[in-house]
Amino acid sequence: MEKLLSVFFGSERTYIIEAVPSSKGLTLTNIEATEKPIDLESPDDLTVMENIAEFKKTISSFETPKLLSVCLPADTVLVTKIPSKKGIEETEIKQLVELEIRQAYPQFNY
Repeated sequence: MEKLLSVFFGSERTYIIEAVPSSKGLTLTNIEATEKPIDLESPDDLTVMENIAEFKKTISSFETPKLLSVCLPADTVLVTKIPSKKGIEETEIKQLVELEIRQAYPQFNY
């Protein structure tokens, strides 16, 4: 297993960990956290942009990993079941996904 970088976008701050394989599993080699969270639902907000800049500065201290794990808070993840039919075309799937996104997040411009 190669070096792993894991990023968790928490509601109070963003956590970044680095781990490497060892004889007993993974060994934590570095951990950092931002002072402020990144609001994933308002990426264009000025405050969020400042928080993203802080995240970029924090993550720049890590080496480029071979593996990356991104974790999102459960309240920012949309899980849905979209009814379909056998042999559906890709354009139809995209239309169904777009409809689900518009219904779940009307504040966004798809």
